[in-house]
Amino acid sequence: MTGAAGLLGSNIARQLVDAKEVVRALVLKDDPAVAYVPDQVQIIYGDLLDINSMEELFTVPEGSEVIVIHCASIVTMNPNPNPKVYAVNVDGTRNIIDMCLKHKVKKLVYVSSTGAIPELPHGQKIKEVDHFLPADGLVGYYSVTKAQASQLILDALRWCPELDASIVHP
Repeated sequence: MTGAAGLLGSNIARQLVDAKEVVRALVLKDDPAVAYVPDQVQIIYGDLLDINSMEELFTVPEGSEVIVIHCASIVTMNPNPNPKVYAVNVDGTRNIIDMCLKHKVKKLVYVSSTGAIPELPHGQKIKEVDHFLPADGLVGYYSVTKAQASQLILDALRWCPELDASIVHP
């Protein structure tokens, strides 16, 4: 799991632990939010932007069934492009996809955002889309990066039939 030190991720990790699942979490070194990760979770220190640092997260005993929940992102309300937000939200997702393919994980669950779904005129309900780009109708740079990362998942599903992935929009 990525993002287990965040608000949503720590709650997901807690529910998994309560369900008696074995949970491993990638956490940035020196991240003070690691205090929010349930004690039963095995912490692996690494960085989404350093693919080599994720090897330990993906190295599991042979025959293990691995489901990856990619919940990490940088959330910002600033509408301006930001290289760090792009790197974590888009490049980090690309790295997770690559690692899932390399290690033949059973399932990848990507936690996107409703912000990745284009907004419609007032009074119209948004609905899931089957293509996230171009980013017309998105509000803010965070939404744009979550749409780009969601599109990476869809593209990977088209190009890599061995990948089983889902996108959720909490």
